[in-house]
Amino acid sequence: MRYSGLNPSEFASSRLRLDKNAIDGGWNLGTQRFNRDSGFDTVEAYAAEYCASLVDPSTGKARNDLVEDRDCPLCRSERDRWRPLWTKDGFDFFTCTSCSVVFVAPILRAQYTFEMYASSGIMGTYFEMMRHPTRDRFERAKYQYALQLLSDLKGWTSGAILDVGCGTGRFLDVAIEAGWQAEGVEIERRCVEDARARGLTIHDRFFQASAFDTSAVNVISCWDVLEHLADPCGLVREMTAALAPGGVVVVSVPNVDSLAVRVLRQASTQFCGYSHVNYFGVATLRRLLQDAGLRILHIESYISEVYVVNAHLRAMEPGREESLLSFLTPDLVHEHLMGNKLLAIAAHPLSETL
Repeated sequence: MRYSGLNPSEFASSRLRLDKNAIDGGWNLGTQRFNRDSGFDTVEAYAAEYCASLVDPSTGKARNDLVEDRDCPLCRSERDRWRPLWTKDGFDFFTCTSCSVVFVAPILRAQYTFEMYASSGIMGTYFEMMRHPTRDRFERAKYQYALQLLSDLKGWTSGAILDVGCGTGRFLDVAIEAGWQAEGVEIERRCVEDARARGLTIHDRFFQASAFDTSAVNVISCWDVLEHLADPCGLVREMTAALAPGGVVVVSVPNVDSLAVRVLRQASTQFCGYSHVNYFGVATLRRLLQDAGLRILHIESYISEVYVVNAHLRAMEPGREESLLSFLTPDLVHEHLMGNKLLAIAAHPLSETL
């Protein structure tokens, strides 16, 4: 995959360069400790077991009765414009030669995504992971960082936030503590019950702009959701339609152009075709937002995975004291927009120019 990002200085001014190390659990605790302490290892173990149950052993691919085909999720091109990348855990990965997005096809049918997956052990372990104090510490730091970016970009320290795919509602907690009015949209039952038990307002249905007062929502956030959807463009269009004039969307997605992905390729844990079916880099995320009529205000990366890259290279060179990339720092990775996640803020088309 060719890196096709933007000039790092295009959106990242010096006033926005806050310290992101507090967000990064692997950088602060070490990858093994963070994954163990936060419960991520348990989620990964259930995921491997779940993936195996989806595969037809005679073909090595996901069972035909579980999947459905799709066009390119970004530009809608058909299969003759795709270039195959690899097959992993039964799912085929492609890149579109028309728009460069990376995606899975075919994908799990909707009823299996929302019924089989939710009823498996994965969601239970994921739910417990998201409530774990270690995970919560770094999630809260991430959300505080995003609110600071909103303050720097727009001068906002309060207003109305709607978080789409809010999970257990941790972003809502942080936003409310900071003085915002915040509500969430979520369909996973356990997450809804947990959030409501803490007094949060959660709409337990699929997100549609027509269900909300479009004159009142200043910020619509979407944290690590778009990579899971059969139609990510449709959700972004709905988010744009629900924004008040002058409002912004805040979007976080895994970064397919990250340094770790470029080094590890399909071995990266980012590639899990049963769940992550769309993979965006800077250029494709930019197109996704702009095609919905949004104007990009800021894009940056976070979670450097320097430690993941160096551990991989050390494993490839037994006996070597240092990896070839031991000079890497998180700041250097983020300067080139090559962290594990991308964070974008984009404005309603009727927004005034900054």
